[in-house]
Amino acid sequence: MKILWSAYYEFLKQIRDIRILIALIVFPISIIVLLGTAFDNKLTEDFKEKVKTGYIILDKGQVGKGLEQMLETDEIKKIIHAVSYVNEIDAISAMKTGKIDNYFVVEENSTKAIMNGKPAAIRLEGQKNIELVQTVLNSYISKSNAIAVASGISGDRIKLEDHSGNPNYFERIVPAAAKLPRAIDYYSVLTLLMVVSEGAILGIFIVSKNPESNIQIRLYSLPTSQWTIICGKILGSSMFLFLSCIVTVVFTKFVYGANWDGNIALIGVALLIFSFLCIGMGVMLHLFINSLASAMGLALLLTVVMSNAGGGITPATALQSLNILNPIYYAKVFIFGILYNYPDRVLLRSAAGLLAITAAVYAAAFLKLRRVNYDNI
Repeated sequence: MKILWSAYYEFLKQIRDIRILIALIVFPISIIVLLGTAFDNKLTEDFKEKVKTGYIILDKGQVGKGLEQMLETDEIKKIIHAVSYVNEIDAISAMKTGKIDNYFVVEENSTKAIMNGKPAAIRLEGQKNIELVQTVLNSYISKSNAIAVASGISGDRIKLEDHSGNPNYFERIVPAAAKLPRAIDYYSVLTLLMVVSEGAILGIFIVSKNPESNIQIRLYSLPTSQWTIICGKILGSSMFLFLSCIVTVVFTKFVYGANWDGNIALIGVALLIFSFLCIGMGVMLHLFINSLASAMGLALLLTVVMSNAGGGITPATALQSLNILNPIYYAKVFIFGILYNYPDRVLLRSAAGLLAITAAVYAAAFLKLRRVNYDNI
């Protein structure tokens, strides 16, 4: 109960601060509208043109032939420009020079593997538009396609619906999206995540000492522990950050028609976890960096770098090499995956990444707190 009271008063303190309200609600909505309007009807075209994929098909069976035929269909050509390469060295060279964004390799004996009930060996490498290409590949290598290929090779008349309940071959997903994100859709997600990550500053203030205030003396007189107060402040600030997300989502959806038409419960969970992560990040930074100004500067710098690496400025600037430790990237992939039908394993990987970073941040913060003579509060 004491934690809840501490959270309640921390929440009230944040919601009464007009500067915080402007920074976390008015500012992101303004930027989303500005970028969404500036790039209206341009982001989707740019996105289509930039999906340049190379492929090396080593499998001589029906899987390789069928996949090559699929890449030549008009529907796929609308979103992917596929280029065939003889070997992987040529594909890597083309990717380094910017001729393609990524490439995939269909290994030998993929058809035989499917006939034996094993996954087809398709390896995807690259730096950009990985999720879209992976969605297309998974749409082809789905359960019904695997059974159709196997039945065609064996000559057996197998009814596809008889096997639709068997999950042991491939995950079945909706085919690559009929609709791609508009500028307002894209920046509604990326700008929101960028601004929420700046909420780390709220976490910094949780463990900062204000020499002009005697609040620590008054708090010392309370019959409670420092852990109760800190946990309550983290909870209150995180819920305020989450509330700002809800306001932004609702406003952009109903006023500007941004696409938030996915599983709203899963999106809410992702934003809630991300809010807790950002507050924890601020707490951790100030525990390891004593200077308030330095901690705030580093928090803002990390926000800019992570947002840019995750594609917050434009999809073309996403840096895959930095995104292995980028919570904005994992949150972006998870939310876009819900909205645009990414493969299940992509969603699980992004969710696991987000949870792992959150756990690591709080573990580091609380281990540091145990070693500090904490007289700030």
